[in-house]
Amino acid sequence: MSDRPAGYVYAITHTPTGRVYVGSTSRQIYVRLGWHRSMLRAGTHPLPRLQTDLASYGEAAFKFDVLLPVPDLSMLHGAEMTWISVFEDTGSLLYNTVKKQSTRQGARFYRRRRRAASAAHAATLAEQGQQEEG
Repeated sequence: MSDRPAGYVYAITHTPTGRVYVGSTSRQIYVRLGWHRSMLRAGTHPLPRLQTDLASYGEAAFKFDVLLPVPDLSMLHGAEMTWISVFEDTGSLLYNTVKKQSTRQGARFYRRRRRAASAAHAATLAEQGQQEEG
């Protein structure tokens, strides 16, 4: 059995201003952070403000940190939203413009994720019921 977490919540921080992007991934963390670095270096990152700050300040002005390894994939989205709220509540500036579940794309993603989690949970309960009968 692997000791690797199911996912991670991470932050990209612009150290001169303290502005933070909070994200999450179910991939290995170095893959996801590498994607961000690659997009920023290519000038094609989907967050224009983050891209502008990189162009103005350079890559050395950013730090990439794991905030939380998440042991269960079903907890990943909630953990990310919690960290966004923590930064908001402490007055930090965020590159995240809206919480993911409040965007149309995020809402669709969240509904699909919730349905998938519900279906998996129902299958687990059905399996447990069959084991008790057998």
